[in-house]
Amino acid sequence: MTTIPNASAKGIPVHAVGDTGSQVTLVTLEAARRLGLRITRHSRPLLKPLWPDGTPHVAYGRANVELHVENSPRAWAHAVVVDWHCRWEVLLGRDMLATLGVSPASPAMLRRSNGATTIPDHAGKHIDGPWRRTTEAAYEDFPDTAPSHDLATAVTAEPSAAAAQIPEPVHARPMRAQLALPTGFFVEERDDEFVRLDALYPEATPDSISERTHHQCTSGASAQALAAELWTARSALREYPGGCPPPAAYAPIRPPMRDGAESLFVVQHSLSPAAREAVENAAQVRLRYGIDEESGAFSQLPIFTKSKPGTDERRVLFDDSGNNCLNMRSVGMQLPRPAERVQFLRDARIVSSIDMASFFTQLRLAAD
Repeated sequence: MTTIPNASAKGIPVHAVGDTGSQVTLVTLEAARRLGLRITRHSRPLLKPLWPDGTPHVAYGRANVELHVENSPRAWAHAVVVDWHCRWEVLLGRDMLATLGVSPASPAMLRRSNGATTIPDHAGKHIDGPWRRTTEAAYEDFPDTAPSHDLATAVTAEPSAAAAQIPEPVHARPMRAQLALPTGFFVEERDDEFVRLDALYPEATPDSISERTHHQCTSGASAQALAAELWTARSALREYPGGCPPPAAYAPIRPPMRDGAESLFVVQHSLSPAAREAVENAAQVRLRYGIDEESGAFSQLPIFTKSKPGTDERRVLFDDSGNNCLNMRSVGMQLPRPAERVQFLRDARIVSSIDMASFFTQLRLAAD
């Protein structure tokens, strides 16, 4: 679903979006009343919900509306009126987008779509490929989108001028869903337990970084360069006390969350040889913390889930460990795309996890 700029209905500006998966044009009841449209209620088509086992939504009615987009001809649409509270006012279906000559697929969306459908020849070789190194600034060109649970794909054909009742049954369509948390999902509740656990990870200092890394460098200049590189990430880097695995290795810090989200389970398993080789080849700056001999490495990360509306089924919201990516690919599970990971991190206040290479590095998301 893509925002359509400079759209108007009956000459009045409206917040319009385009969805190539919709067969009809939708207009909200509030927008229809604001535009002064004549609503016909003797024909109320059924709209398919997002979840296949959900109950079809009965539309409020139908109305004819004149639509116009900048640099395109005016066109009349037989729109379906829905009584929803959503971010948009008018949703242009596939046929109306073609009539207006609007193509919702921007270059950024095409790059994202092509990247999501590309299957690597070997997952281990691409564990830290370009899609992992993409910065947040690269997603600024992405068009504005609304959460997928606000959508409901129309299951009727384009209504005729007579607005007759359509007897076709409800047809299942591919589900479209984003794995991002809604805005404000995490709440800021810093109780005594949170402060106690957070105090176990003091902020890194130049002295502590130098103490940990001096034995890895052959010269003083390279040691200073490594310390300077790490100091750029001081807002997110935390040290652990005592030279032993941090407490989060045994009891991960649970971020404060509202009801409806829970830490489902914690994954812990040894890295496969392919994953370990990919990590070793891709890492330019590594913190060994005195581990020079070959040893087994583990990945451990809380997985947060949210139940689907009206069901007991849960879906993974965030899983960023390297070996989990390999295992999920091997069983055919769909992974969150980079843009969805960025959206998750924007909504989160704090995410605590264990570095995928060892238990000896604890990274915490900065407050900003």
